[in-house]
Amino acid sequence: MVNNLEFMVDSNEKPRRLITAALPYINNVPHLGHIVGSHLPADIFARYCRAKGYETLFIGGTDENGSTSEIAAFQLSVPIEEFSDRLHEQHKRIYEWFGIQHARILVRSMRLENPRYY
Repeated sequence: MVNNLEFMVDSNEKPRRLITAALPYINNVPHLGHIVGSHLPADIFARYCRAKGYETLFIGGTDENGSTSEIAAFQLSVPIEEFSDRLHEQHKRIYEWFGIQHARILVRSMRLENPRYY
């Protein structure tokens, strides 16, 4: 057993924090619950970490997988890819409007031909 783990950490490096907010399914436009229940608390914590001098990466995004997204696209007679792209952009704009400071906005996608991460 190793008693001293300091050899694993460069003492000159800033502490690092990786923060993520839940990736909501994109079966509709985001609502206040997405902001208050997930993205806003994560954003506050990310700002706190930056203020403390931590190297901070805050990731948010959307999840286009799931039957709710497929059903919503089907009901609108829109291909799931087009539906997902539209709603991802709406989510992104709304988070930006609220001032949520994601370092990256991801799309969790099962599109094997073109997986997308923004």
